Amino acid sequence: MAGSELALGKTIAKARRRKGWPQRDLAALIDRSESWVSQVERDVIPVNSLDVLRQISDALDISLSDLLAAAPPGPAPVLERQWEVAGGLDQMVRAARVKGAEQPNGGSGGAEVVRGA
Repeated sequence: MAGSELALGKTIAKARRRKGWPQRDLAALIDRSESWVSQVERDVIPVNSLDVLRQISDALDISLSDLLAAAPPGPAPVLERQWEVAGGLDQMVRAARVKGAEQPNGGSGGAEVVRGA
């Protein structure tokens, strides 16, 4: 698609129109609001979930690789979010370890927090 690459939203909109569907039909199939579909198609908001991209891909009969190829260059929003979550989990584990070190009896309370997370 070099030279004529579409943004992800434009790719989704084009595939939806090719099926003759209004945004509300796609929204219903992927369990999202019509407003959400509109914003994604206008590239106002990103699709931050690989599962949602798969749902869109299945609904529109377009390959997931085509959707990913239309996504903006750089780290995929999905991966960025995974790193954010991983960083948050890392901070929680570190905090639990510090809390556990402050507990009497070698900090067994901190290990319980980690196991329960």
